[in-house]
Amino acid sequence: MAYARYDKNGGWYIFWYRTKEDELQEERVGKKPKAEETLAVWHNEHRADGPLFTYAEVSKMACSGDYSRIPGYSEADRDLLVECFAEFLRDVDEEYGTA
Repeated sequence: MAYARYDKNGGWYIFWYRTKEDELQEERVGKKPKAEETLAVWHNEHRADGPLFTYAEVSKMACSGDYSRIPGYSEADRDLLVECFAEFLRDVDEEYGTA
């Protein structure tokens, strides 16, 4: 699920990151632990970095308000990241039945 996409007004692509291997693993043995679900937070000028953050890391950043470890982050991006992180955390909680 995408929470933000690159466009002419925004340089972020933020989405719940799942691989084909994740899907196959889920079919074989069930879901991975909730804390290991990942969010891709890609800035258009730092795509090569392709950072992924676990649910636990996203939760920690959201609680602390410190997004400085995200490549390409500037204070002007705070509102977008707050919104996207909250949606991701909510979606994962719903998926795992802990909302």
